[in-house]
Amino acid sequence: MEKIQSLNIKDNSKKVYSGIMKRMIKHGFKEKTKQSKTMKYITKFLDKFEKPSTKLDILNVILLINEDETLRDSIKKYRQKLQILKKNMNVQTMNEKGHTLPSVEIFKDKLDLLYQDKKYKDFIVNYLMFNYGVRNQDVNVQIKKGKHKLIIQDDKNYLILKPKEVKYIRNDYKTVKTYKPQTIIIKDSEFVNAVKEVGEGFLFDESKQLGNQLRKMLILKLTESDIFKMLIDHAFKNKDTERINQLSMFRGTDINTIKENYNVNATDEVIKQV
Repeated sequence: MEKIQSLNIKDNSKKVYSGIMKRMIKHGFKEKTKQSKTMKYITKFLDKFEKPSTKLDILNVILLINEDETLRDSIKKYRQKLQILKKNMNVQTMNEKGHTLPSVEIFKDKLDLLYQDKKYKDFIVNYLMFNYGVRNQDVNVQIKKGKHKLIIQDDKNYLILKPKEVKYIRNDYKTVKTYKPQTIIIKDSEFVNAVKEVGEGFLFDESKQLGNQLRKMLILKLTESDIFKMLIDHAFKNKDTERINQLSMFRGTDINTIKENYNVNATDEVIKQV
């Protein structure tokens, strides 16, 4: 735990790693023993868990707390095998998910109803995810009016309201270190009006968990991951490689990750051509 807390990473990442470590301890992992520093002990411990993704999470934590280079090399080789296994299982999982996802047209109809029913906060959230494929964290925004000398913090997300457009600024999202802060100008009159109706302030209650609030807002009880898969599926079926590229850029997710984790068609022919 001390090693995790000393890392130069975001507090949220520390919480995730600490949570995995607590789970490991709960299942009997003993870090301060000679046996725990062997691959035999590690692989036997991982047998307690079924999902490759869980095993990979645990291996990443073990790598964080271990400085033995020989063992680290062995862990990395074993991790590569698990990554291949996870990738193969993802294909099956995504295929199954593809049968349950709504069409883009159905989602758009539901989105239009939110606006008609004046559920403006719900409309804003679903609009951003539907049009730009962004994650939960990305829609945690503060609305400000486009006055002079706005104070913009470089670790926050914003919707800057102007008379005929909204500037969507994303400084805080999962892959910002790789893809850098992003700004999108949105001129859709309904979206601009929805932001105007909500008014200045935080879109979400800062005292409550974001995920719990989103579960009540997202159309058809989908997750942000489901929505992104729906968008990729639609672009894939239309062989719209330009849209796939666009979604990759907006989300901050490379094409290989999209192919392995979001392509419900279990074939990468179109996405490879991007």
